[in-house]
Amino acid sequence: MVFVSSKIRVKPSPIHGWGVFAIEDIKAEEWLEEDPMIEVKKRWLEKDITVFSRYRFNYPSGVANPEYQMICLGWGSIYNASTTPNAYWYSIDYENDFKTFRFVALRDIKAGEEIFTSYAPEDPNLHK
Repeated sequence: MVFVSSKIRVKPSPIHGWGVFAIEDIKAEEWLEEDPMIEVKKRWLEKDITVFSRYRFNYPSGVANPEYQMICLGWGSIYNASTTPNAYWYSIDYENDFKTFRFVALRDIKAGEEIFTSYAPEDPNLHK
C-alpha cells in the first residue's frame, strides 16, 4: 500500500531545510503516510557519503548493527527528527520483499505544526 494523507505538505522548515507540516488538524493514531522503501547495503552508504546517507533508516530496526539502510520513496525521509516526536513509524513487510514504512500521529497535531519523528529504531510500544 502507498498512501499520503491530504492533511500534510512538504515545505521549508525553520528547524532544518525541508519538513513535513500539518495543513489540517490531525488526530492521534491517524495515518500520515505509508512509503515504499529501497534497501541499500549499509556498507555501500558508509563508503560513499551522499545525500542518501543523511536520510536513511536502519533496517531491520531494533538491532545493534543492522545490515541494511532504507531510503523512503515518499516523504518519510523528509520528516525532521526530534527527541520528542509527534509522530512515529513502523515497518511493514509485504509479499515479494516489498517493504514500507508507515508514519502515524503519536498525538493530536494542529494545522501549521511541523511533524517530527525519530530516526532511531522503531519502538514497538508506541503502536498497537
